[in-house]
Amino acid sequence: MIGCGICWLLVALIVLLLSIGTVEPIEYGIVYNAITKSVNPDTVYPGGWYFIGPVMSFITFPSTLVNIDFTEYPDAQSRPLTVKDNDGQEIRLSFSVQYRLQQENVGQLYN
Repeated sequence: MIGCGICWLLVALIVLLLSIGTVEPIEYGIVYNAITKSVNPDTVYPGGWYFIGPVMSFITFPSTLVNIDFTEYPDAQSRPLTVKDNDGQEIRLSFSVQYRLQQENVGQLYN
């Protein structure tokens, strides 16, 4: 009887631990259900620990500034863009773009 109680307690503890999800402090998260393969885009979570359920996980998005670089720098995501004008002259465009996601619009972005 005591052994059965300890087994149930152990199972409950494991399910409880599997039910906790985390979002990093520099991210936003929306909950994904692994059984129904669906997402709840209406609730967006900032960084922290949350009790979400054993079959749930978070899909995360950055909450900080994100850079997209089209430059010659070694850490750039892409090379500069090369285009031609009406006369056939090549023009090389080097630029960087920064964006930050708004927490209330992350669900719409996912959809």
